[in-house]
Amino acid sequence: MTGNKTEIAELLPQLTKAYFSNFKKQWWRDEGFGHTGCWWQSDGADAMEVSISGSGCRPTIAAAMFGEAIAGAKMATLLGNASMAANFTAEAAKTKKLILDEHWSESLQSFAVISPGGGGVPSDDPTPERMCNLSDVRPPNATVKVRELLAFMPFYYGRELIDDVALTKTGPPMWRQLFDKDGFAAPFGLRTAE
Repeated sequence: MTGNKTEIAELLPQLTKAYFSNFKKQWWRDEGFGHTGCWWQSDGADAMEVSISGSGCRPTIAAAMFGEAIAGAKMATLLGNASMAANFTAEAAKTKKLILDEHWSESLQSFAVISPGGGGVPSDDPTPERMCNLSDVRPPNATVKVRELLAFMPFYYGRELIDDVALTKTGPPMWRQLFDKDGFAAPFGLRTAE
């Protein structure tokens, strides 16, 4: 590191605007999911096109937004902007709690998508939730009943997201599936679902 903060000073206002104005407006849902809110996304927009779990509150977008908030907090701290750092830190903490408490499925021993219920699906969403009844697989306002590869995304952020307490909860059962031929392991790579 050179100590030159010019680029960070130029980028932080853009990141702040993108996070709090654009991302929150586009992907955050305060209502319709039976809890305090979550990061919603169409399953066709996060590289798991037309996945079994469908659209809803996805651990993929939640993990990515956790990373955005952590980056914003670190940049603001580096620039001495305590107020902005606190805002981003609060967002990261809220998203971490969401991932660890809401996206974790005890029955699957995996992170999972929270299926929309009621007003959770935007009216212009063309996904299967609008076209047919999938409530057996996707119970409204609950994590879906299927393990998917997308569940490993929160681990990308290491101990900042999956701390020792969370690692105890999420540990070996989930990871064993990654290399199990009846889980995700396939002859030529990994399956997107077990």
